[in-house]
Amino acid sequence: MCSSDLARRQFVAWQAGRIDRSEYTAQLSAQTPDSKIEASSIDLGALGALTGVTYLGPRDSMYDDLPPGIHVYLYQMLCTNGNIFEQLTLDPRNKVAGIIFADTAPTPAP
Repeated sequence: MCSSDLARRQFVAWQAGRIDRSEYTAQLSAQTPDSKIEASSIDLGALGALTGVTYLGPRDSMYDDLPPGIHVYLYQMLCTNGNIFEQLTLDPRNKVAGIIFADTAPTPAP
């Protein structure tokens, strides 16, 4: 299971616009330009201070094509000015292989 601490660290890092790329897979890091982090930081920063994290469970069963060892977890990030969902995908080494922030719980594409 992905820890709430990792979800919290990722959220706060994205709010600050300063992620630790060593926690990411090489593929995700390459697909995440600094401009995207900066833009996301503005949006996530508007939510205000993080006041809590609610673990909503694993999401593996929602995806038919996950490679072996890949796991998906969903959290709700509770902030002073609103809430947002954070979906984390981790590889077998617990590196972040995917991260999504959304107003509604992410669902797989049809």
